[in-house]
Amino acid sequence: MFKLERLIKIGFYLALCLPFAFTSRTMYPWHFGKTVLFQILVEILLILGLIDLLLRKSKFFKKKLVLNNVDIKVQLFKLCWFDILVLLFIGMQLVSVLLGVNPERSFWGTEQRVQGLFTWTHFVLFYYLLRIYIRTKKEWLNFGFAFVLIAGLSSVVAIFGHNFSFLRGIVLETSRVSGLLGNPIFLAGYLIIPLFICLALIIKTNKIKQKILILNFILILVAIIMTQTRGAYVGVIVGFIAMFVLYVKYGLSGFIKRNISIVVTVILLLFSAIYVFNIKSNYLLENYSKISHAIDINPSSTTASTRLLSWQVALEGWREKPFFGWGLENFQDLFDNNYKADFLDYGFGETVWDKPHNNLVEVLSESGVIGLILYLTIIIYGLKILLNYIIQIENDKSKITYIAVFAALVSFEVQNFFSFFTSDSLLVWIVILAFIGQISKKKSKYNLNKLLEFNGLKNIYFGGAVLIIIACMYFINTNISIFKTSVVMADARDWAEVGSVYQWKKHVELSLENGGIYDWERAVLVIRDLSFLSNNGILSTEILKDIHKDLENILVQEIKKNPQSYMLRFWLSQFYVLMGEYVDIKFIDKSNQLLKEAGGISIERQQVPLHLSKNYLITGEKEKSISILRDLVLKNKGRPESHWFHGISLINNNQIQEGVDELEKGIEFGMDSKQNALYLIDNYAKLERFESIVKIYIELIKKEPDNDQFYASLAATYAALNDFDNMRKNLEKAVELNPALKEEAEIFMQNNLIN
Repeated sequence: MFKLERLIKIGFYLALCLPFAFTSRTMYPWHFGKTVLFQILVEILLILGLIDLLLRKSKFFKKKLVLNNVDIKVQLFKLCWFDILVLLFIGMQLVSVLLGVNPERSFWGTEQRVQGLFTWTHFVLFYYLLRIYIRTKKEWLNFGFAFVLIAGLSSVVAIFGHNFSFLRGIVLETSRVSGLLGNPIFLAGYLIIPLFICLALIIKTNKIKQKILILNFILILVAIIMTQTRGAYVGVIVGFIAMFVLYVKYGLSGFIKRNISIVVTVILLLFSAIYVFNIKSNYLLENYSKISHAIDINPSSTTASTRLLSWQVALEGWREKPFFGWGLENFQDLFDNNYKADFLDYGFGETVWDKPHNNLVEVLSESGVIGLILYLTIIIYGLKILLNYIIQIENDKSKITYIAVFAALVSFEVQNFFSFFTSDSLLVWIVILAFIGQISKKKSKYNLNKLLEFNGLKNIYFGGAVLIIIACMYFINTNISIFKTSVVMADARDWAEVGSVYQWKKHVELSLENGGIYDWERAVLVIRDLSFLSNNGILSTEILKDIHKDLENILVQEIKKNPQSYMLRFWLSQFYVLMGEYVDIKFIDKSNQLLKEAGGISIERQQVPLHLSKNYLITGEKEKSISILRDLVLKNKGRPESHWFHGISLINNNQIQEGVDELEKGIEFGMDSKQNALYLIDNYAKLERFESIVKIYIELIKKEPDNDQFYASLAATYAALNDFDNMRKNLEKAVELNPALKEEAEIFMQNNLIN
């Protein structure tokens, strides 16, 4: 084997280790850094592949290799129609990028998701490199074994990783495992395909490997279950049903068919019984909450309701750009432009969506109907290729192998109906597509081997290869620069958390100076940090003056590129608010103007009037603030958030009683935050409504039963009500939790009992 070819194949195995990559120093360490490293790896592999091609075409090397009896054939492949479909799909994405609302963002993607055309192109290049260099059945078996072995090890890390000191803080110890992928949904999406590939390989290997594969299958299945990801459960169930149906129809062993039928029937009946029992009874919820949550597949649940609402928004946005979509990574703009007020019913956290959590809806909205047709054609044609093999093969074991691969693709697409691609899941998807391309028998008339043998194209080959190599070297440098800048920004955020303003400012300035591709995203993070520093009382006028121009220029320029963006206007308005509070009150007018523009883009967005109201309070225009929130209350059908902020504006206008009445109407929102609850207590105290204060403290103690200050304050409230028994009980509890309060508690009790 040519040495370069061996290096390239080693690179393929390194790529499979993508799920183990955790870049602790970058932003989004579970996802961003690994994607950049994968892109660099693919660029290096492409350079090696092109050099390999040029060397094999060189007369000098041909003579040298012939003397050593080395195979010098150009190791390329004959294009199949499946390969062409993959190429057409990435080509369609390029069109959607160019015609989308923000081509630059669509090309590079966002730092948070890294799913732009640049990243997709690297995965498609990886597809073609696999097609070129992994050719034989043995090579695919070895590659497949490594593929599932790494998934099995990822499952071990997910299940047991938090027990190891070197993984603490990386592998999170939560009720839902996520491993080194940082999110249970992402882990489940990555593990789905390897789960079924384990079954595909078991009958194709020796006994030792079979035992390893069975162990891997169990580990992967347990990890998927422990993610408690219901979309993945549905995908796995549909995958096993697909295997069952295909084997019953095309399998050769009647004995196996009968036994599989019995097992599947029993499992389905058992699952159905547990599912119905969970709906009718609270037993599982009260005693086995994890199991209850896992099987609670209910379209009326909060998660399901918000996703259905986001799909509705996506479809409405798609109608505005039906053929080519909004462009990759532009769903946030689509969402903001079609925002529905109902999202606030599920909390402020549900009012920001950069993904619809449905891959088909995402493809439709970002790449249009043409992109969706091409995507579905790839899946359907791929399944057809596998089905043809299943029908034609006469060996029962081989049938099961291809049935398992068929089920893997079906299962993945079903779970992705409730999720979206990440770099890890995209990797396993590309690998299975490359395998399908390899076994496809329907070839096109374009034979790359013959084209490369045409001597008249030698100069074109050489020139094109050199240009691509130079481009790869440029992009390697770009990726390294992106990685370094991400590290600087991540360091800045760490300094902000520990309150080191000097170091934070130093790293922010360095990040903005070296930035470029993700400048706008980092500008938003800087504004969030500024708000955090302000809330902690450590932000200064000098800091804002120093970074004002750079930060403002980045967002102003980005708004010019992306004039329909609500998000950019919103965050620039927040920066101007800080400038107004610390530097010059006149900046508030700029904030108001941007908020009004943002409100014109995202008409039903409640954050706009809320922040406008806050701005008017800052400038002393209290009546305007109250008027805006009064209108919001009427418009929002009495949503608790609107009442709560209306109450704050009234209290700021010394309308305490009216304000408290509004706070009580919004108490469902207010009690989600300790700070809000204490604010309500302060205002109850002004009205001497001590009975109401007691109720709030009782609720706070339920959430924080070890908070001695709550018990002490509750005791003081009971003292005001002359309820000395409850005063004594709560003082004793406060002292039990914090013995340092004993002397103070005794004095307080004595004074109140005497009085």
